[in-house]
Amino acid sequence: MVFCMSNGEISLHGAPNFRSLHGLRMADGRRIRNHAILRSDQLCELTADDWVTLRSIGLKAICDLRSDAERARLPNRTPADGGFLELAMEVVSDVRNERHARLLAEQPNARGAAALMQAIYRELPKSMASHLRRILQLFEDGTAPVLIHCAAGKDRTGFAVAVLLHALGADRETILADYLLSASNAPVTGDPRLEKLTHVLREMTSVNVGPDAIRALLDTREIYLQEALNEVNSEWGGLDGYLHALDFDTAARDRLRDHWLE
Repeated sequence: MVFCMSNGEISLHGAPNFRSLHGLRMADGRRIRNHAILRSDQLCELTADDWVTLRSIGLKAICDLRSDAERARLPNRTPADGGFLELAMEVVSDVRNERHARLLAEQPNARGAAALMQAIYRELPKSMASHLRRILQLFEDGTAPVLIHCAAGKDRTGFAVAVLLHALGADRETILADYLLSASNAPVTGDPRLEKLTHVLREMTSVNVGPDAIRALLDTREIYLQEALNEVNSEWGGLDGYLHALDFDTAARDRLRDHWLE
């Protein structure tokens, strides 16, 4: 297996966790065509030049996996003349959930934060199923490039992209490697984003947590994604079964690959 990163010529000033999966190699040797799949954190700080960049690569659809409250607080503010299809795909599976916040309150340290993240990921396959069906349909309809994003671009977006990459024929190592790339965009000590996020988390959960716990919440770790995949294996017998439950059978996967791989 050779993991090939996207060619890296595209970046957005206002979204540090943005990337294109252009050129990512699948198990059969084919690569993702053009910039069909884009992934990002929230788009509220994109500059005018960033939107020009997205137009230049032919962006057709934006799938926003944030909650209604997140969108209201930090709207994407897409240009009026952008011509992008915007889909609000609310996924509420984060620390705002009372059960999740309680996990952190009972153990307000790095271990408790990691346990909370694993609990969140276990819920993603069910909470995101209908949205993933719609995302797959976009590719079936030729409505791509598609930009998939949430707040940080790592959890909800990470699971959505993992499922999409499996449908395209990526092996586990390639899926995991792409997922883990978001860890490099997490704020570190001294980064003003860390202080801001710490304040937001404390407001959301009423829990006073330290920097190690914050890092565990902001990180991407193999064990997090594996929790979601374990749930898929338990409930649907694996990602192929999950896709079948989303009305995306083998023939649909073949069409997806023939159209979006080269």
